[in-house]
Amino acid sequence: MAPTNAGPGSATGTGAFATPSCQMTTAKAAVPEAFGSQSGQVTSGSATGMEAFASPSGQEGFGPSKGPEASACGAHKQLTEEEIKAFDPVLFIGPHPKSPNLAVGVVEAMKKRLPKMRYIPLTASYFSVPVSVMKVIWFLLRMPWYKWTKKYKTLVLIGTNGKSWNRKSLIIKCAKRIGFKMVYYTHGGTFEEFTSHHTLQKIVKDFHRCDMVLIPSEHRRKWFIDTFNLQNSATMPTMVEKPEFKEPLPASPIAMIIYVSDYTKQRGVYDIINFVENHHDELLNRAKFTFIGTGDAKAVNNAIKISHTDDLIDNFGWLDPETRAFLLDDADVFLFPTDTELVPTSIVEAMHSSLPIIATPSGCITELVDDGVNGLIVNPSDPEAMYQALVKYLDNPSLRRQHGEASRKKAEEHLPEAVLRRLSATLASLLDEKK
Repeated sequence: MAPTNAGPGSATGTGAFATPSCQMTTAKAAVPEAFGSQSGQVTSGSATGMEAFASPSGQEGFGPSKGPEASACGAHKQLTEEEIKAFDPVLFIGPHPKSPNLAVGVVEAMKKRLPKMRYIPLTASYFSVPVSVMKVIWFLLRMPWYKWTKKYKTLVLIGTNGKSWNRKSLIIKCAKRIGFKMVYYTHGGTFEEFTSHHTLQKIVKDFHRCDMVLIPSEHRRKWFIDTFNLQNSATMPTMVEKPEFKEPLPASPIAMIIYVSDYTKQRGVYDIINFVENHHDELLNRAKFTFIGTGDAKAVNNAIKISHTDDLIDNFGWLDPETRAFLLDDADVFLFPTDTELVPTSIVEAMHSSLPIIATPSGCITELVDDGVNGLIVNPSDPEAMYQALVKYLDNPSLRRQHGEASRKKAEEHLPEAVLRRLSATLASLLDEKK
């Protein structure tokens, strides 16, 4: 049975995945208790623990064939003392560490590497507006003290979208009046829904007050420039921690195909169910599909049940980062057939696990996936094209390994050390500019 916990953004609450219509009865689908889901349950209808992952006869096949490099956390070039020192006069503010927010993972990765980093959360852990407002007011009152007594010179506001822009606007205005160098550091999110005619001009003015706006992809940066007429902006890749992989599992003759995203039509989850249904017999005993995501899990479970694909598709719901990393490392191909994704962090997570990527050319995906190099690009809403791309990997293990290795190398630019090195240079250059 799938976990009974819904992830952030879930529309169905904690019971979203506790449906008997889509039980997980195949061996490779269960999550070992050692890497348990957020609910701490083993998500299998017929097997538990590590045995659930073992192949029938220990045959050579999919899984560990990614090679030793993919299953070990390699040494990364550490930040120099000078690069770390560039963050000393920088004060960071942003969301609460326990909020379901992409930026939270970035902040945690930064704290691990910047021992003197000062970070002030300005939101409540569970979207309590009054508490958030009080935190902002208290910060505004203390802002001169941070500037003149603590000697912070740069204020970095970390955010994901245009929500609560009135508060962000107030912080930006006050910071500039006091004399801070102001940086807005955005991580994914959607600004489109917050740029209605009555707020667009306000956001434009506030961005123009900033000394720098950092944007996670060149595709998104062009949109920001066109929409907000940005004067000072730079691309700062999404920071994604490389997980410490567990011991490789026994090889399996059945490939694990994994999907990690929202359970919406726009993200393509139903397109996957569609082609699995249409090619059920061809995929039987060749591939298994794992879904990890948030949203309307009941609708996904019903679609799996109606299509009679529950013997090939396992729906785990949302899992904690460690369990998700475990399943990604055990997977063979990553499917991401979205037509709306802007900054797909899950693709970078899959690339860290040396997975070839099947995706669409939506948003900034082509900045991550080079067609024929580390993955295959297909048209959105084309289930048959997705199936044909998958068959190429199932029929050609060497191509799958080649593209997977290319993914791992390409993902290195998203490692925290690499991103912090770029951020350090950017912040240092701001202080070098004449006021």
